[in-house]
Amino acid sequence: MGDLLVQPLTWGSFLTFTVMAVLFLLLILGMVTYGIYFERKILGWMQLRPGPNRTGKLGLLQTVADVLKLLIKEDTIPSKADRPLFKIAPAISFVPSFVVLATIPYTDKLYFANLDIGCFIMSLYPRCRRSASCWGAGRPTTNMPCSAACVRRLS
Repeated sequence: MGDLLVQPLTWGSFLTFTVMAVLFLLLILGMVTYGIYFERKILGWMQLRPGPNRTGKLGLLQTVADVLKLLIKEDTIPSKADRPLFKIAPAISFVPSFVVLATIPYTDKLYFANLDIGCFIMSLYPRCRRSASCWGAGRPTTNMPCSAACVRRLS
């Protein structure tokens, strides 16, 4: 993987990076999905109830059903909100979360980016995301502290 980072970008290397990124995202999403499943099962056991058991065998598809339900729900947009920013806010939150994962070296041969500023990017991201979400919801007064924190971190 490291030798692909220093070579010029070709269609073959682009396809390799794309396939590796998709496989990596599917692995992470699978781990999160079933982490939530086991958390629900343990909490159900602690509260003396069965936990997720309605969808799929043993309730294994409950988290997937919850995600589909959230995606299908009607989205209500506040009247004073910045509509385009409000609509792309989930992508603004979702994409950088996985971009940060590219800065982590997993082994000496498996890493997606050779960045010296990975820790800086990881520390900057939550403040800027909060600032964008306040702006998109049309709340400029709550946006000021978030923007100030983002600017302080950048400087």
